[in-house]
Amino acid sequence: MCNSSGAVDAARNRPNRSCSETEATCAHATIRFISDDGDADTGNDATLDFVNISNRLTSDNLPNGFGPNADGTADPDHFKIEIDDTDKGGGTIAAAEVTLEVLKPNAAGELEPFNPPRRLQVECRRVSGSTGGTENKYRSRYLRLVTDTEDQNEKPDQCLLADWDSTAPDVEILDQTLRVTYPASNGVTLTREAAVGQESDQRRLRLVIHVVRQNPGVAGSGPVTPADATTRLRKWFRRCYAQACVSPKLMAAVDEVDPPRNLLVVSNNAGANAAGNADNWMRFFIRDVEKITYTVVRGDSLNRIAQRHEVPNWNTIYSYADNADFRLLRPNPNLIHPGDQIVIPAHNGRVAVVYHPPSGESPLQTAEALAQRVQTAGLTGRAFQNAPRPGDAQGSADFLVTRADGSRVTLEDESSQDNGQTLYIARVTATDFLVSSNDAAGGFATHNIGTAEQRALVRNYRGADDRLECFVVDTVRYDNDPAHYIRGRAVLPNAFRPAAEQPELPLLRSTYTAGDTMDGTDNNPFTFPHECGHVVMDVFHAGENHQMMRSGTSGNNGVAESKRIYNTNVAFDGMGAASPLDQVSRLRTSGAPVLEGW
Repeated sequence: MCNSSGAVDAARNRPNRSCSETEATCAHATIRFISDDGDADTGNDATLDFVNISNRLTSDNLPNGFGPNADGTADPDHFKIEIDDTDKGGGTIAAAEVTLEVLKPNAAGELEPFNPPRRLQVECRRVSGSTGGTENKYRSRYLRLVTDTEDQNEKPDQCLLADWDSTAPDVEILDQTLRVTYPASNGVTLTREAAVGQESDQRRLRLVIHVVRQNPGVAGSGPVTPADATTRLRKWFRRCYAQACVSPKLMAAVDEVDPPRNLLVVSNNAGANAAGNADNWMRFFIRDVEKITYTVVRGDSLNRIAQRHEVPNWNTIYSYADNADFRLLRPNPNLIHPGDQIVIPAHNGRVAVVYHPPSGESPLQTAEALAQRVQTAGLTGRAFQNAPRPGDAQGSADFLVTRADGSRVTLEDESSQDNGQTLYIARVTATDFLVSSNDAAGGFATHNIGTAEQRALVRNYRGADDRLECFVVDTVRYDNDPAHYIRGRAVLPNAFRPAAEQPELPLLRSTYTAGDTMDGTDNNPFTFPHECGHVVMDVFHAGENHQMMRSGTSGNNGVAESKRIYNTNVAFDGMGAASPLDQVSRLRTSGAPVLEGW
């Protein structure tokens, strides 16, 4: 038997596919995978050691004939089987004699068939002009590798399935092998193997998926299970991205996370400075905190301090055990001074953070001041400057509160009496999760900052910056249009837009998808791959309906649905001179920060 050398590529755990041509028994016949260049001269057609997944509509440009055809060669991922058998007579090699099969690697790195087998019996016909004894070449029709049965069934005699395997879900589509077998007329059985996907082009796309619980602390209360989300990734994401020689790499198991309630925004969206008007105090509450320290300002009294902290009686504060030093300093409770430090005990299970921003203080300065105040409650506060939205002179600031032990922090009841600055708590819920809306031109310019709810998720749960951070919630809707529900949203680099409209980490390279796109059904199969495509390709929407990046992905699978990633130029909206573009090349360049070699 003339077959693969038997050596194993240890890094890939699968056999090398070089076919030995040195055995004497192979001298009478050869078999190979070829790319038909459409020319009648068969001597110029390249031998293939890999076959890529086709990204074309199966119903288009796949001619039924056996000879060269311009439509067939238009698909760069096509292939044919060529047999040169000097002892074969007649014009046809019957389909029963030529077996084309996709094999998968097992744990030992050996190739084995799928169950049931993924095979195609391939008829080959004598190439016009070849003669027995000197050139006895037979070729198949144009063939394609596809990743789902809908495409295969469209052209069952010319399409072979290279799909994920539900019985061995860790087996990659791009780790499978294509083998053709032919019993030559001299009694020798020939085989030839080719990789599924060009190995030098293969990449892994690093990502993490978090399922946001509907009930904090309650396992299994997310809109989908981690197992269902994992299956969606393995099945539908692999199928789509195999067209570009890319496969997902989960950097950690899909997990469940609580909806955070620990991020407060100063001057949400507008980025306004403090006015410093009379009696300009602002306040929010932290639940399950024992006490906090307050700094007296001009005009304060113990009674006013108690009222603003919602403590029923000023004497409760004055007589609090932790204020012993304060009582020695101020034996007359009616005589307190700016700068005095007073410990405020919790009331009804929470404490208030009260602050008076001075005139002209920026959102970041206010957030930093609030961060210092929560330290006295045994918490950690961190301030973050947000980029301005398009048209704003200055960005807002985020203020994140956490505990050292990682337990949940709950902020509530924010208010501001300042005429300039506002306070806003990001109330993240799995249901009706708020995302930024499209800009006036239908693009993603406002995604450079997202919503407070988006930032709350990524500031709490983002890991390393070299991956996509993906969140699954129950429902997604626009922040400026509560009635507008969508299936997903992504934050893409916007490298083709002005610098002020380009998002920053941690928001950059994040996605947010609804539960009905990641559940245990096959509904909305292309939404998650589509949202990730926004990020790694840095594109808006394709104008062709069958493209994965079209606006409004298909709700079901089918031959003409939105699952194609063309490696020829496709027009995209809102991208100016950057469109049209080759999506595969774009993925490899724009997606480089989250891609790695196989």
